[in-house]
Amino acid sequence: QLHLTEYETTTGIQLDPAERDFLSSHVPKLDIHPTPGTIDHYDLTPGSTIGALRHQSLAVEIRPKVPIDRVLFLLSYSLNPKKWKESTFDYTVTDSIVDAVIPAFVMQTKAALRRGLLRSYQHREDTLPTIRGRIRFADQIRKRFGIYPPLEVAFDEFTEDITENQLLKAATLQLKKRHIRSQAVRQQLSQLDGFFETVDAVKFHPRQLPEIAFTRLNQHYRSCLGLAELILKATSFELGYGDTLANAFLVDMNDVFEKFVITALREALQLTESQFPDNLKGRSLHLDSAQHVSLIP
Repeated sequence: QLHLTEYETTTGIQLDPAERDFLSSHVPKLDIHPTPGTIDHYDLTPGSTIGALRHQSLAVEIRPKVPIDRVLFLLSYSLNPKKWKESTFDYTVTDSIVDAVIPAFVMQTKAALRRGLLRSYQHREDTLPTIRGRIRFADQIRKRFGIYPPLEVAFDEFTEDITENQLLKAATLQLKKRHIRSQAVRQQLSQLDGFFETVDAVKFHPRQLPEIAFTRLNQHYRSCLGLAELILKATSFELGYGDTLANAFLVDMNDVFEKFVITALREALQLTESQFPDNLKGRSLHLDSAQHVSLIP
């Protein structure tokens, strides 16, 4: 078990070629150099990526260079700058970002679900024995030659199976696959999973997560969805290497700090998310009214 620290060099770590190549391939920004005077020992220097990774008998934990409570402050503030003091991160019993984020996600999600699962209207197209909504005549003629039943129909359904709930369920299922030391947390995750029985289990690509537009109807989901996005981006359980799989929870502190700075600037300048977006989105941002001081997140 390796304990590393962000940007600090740990010397003389013994690794076989498979372990060395695995770390090189799956831990971003990790510098690996042979220890002078040795054959199978290496000096490891993590970059801005923190978290944990496990593969066969190799377990690696990369701790942040700042105390864990500062990391969690950055996270909670960027998720909800107006309510960051109410965040439920538990950093008194752990120095691991993984162990701290999981209880926070459970508590934030349970708080959001006190009113029940969020629902909204979703457009559906289906083949049914009776009329519901409107008949898709073109499809009925093309597929059924105009013969009915069944009927090709389109309708709007008021359902819990929406993107917000699918993201929360996906994050819950990812966490359930982790090696979690606390039995209480494992039970809480199982209970949380039960809330989403009516929601489809969707696999989201970590780099292609859907953007959620927040309104007064889903505003109470903002914090838990922010954590779900962090979990889905940081968590991978299909890191194939040879004949085995590994699991990982890795967070880029550069991304965390950037999001914190953007949120803090937005609050200080009293701008909306559309006026001061998280990324350029095809437009220029400036820090002055004369537009001489450009800003590139």
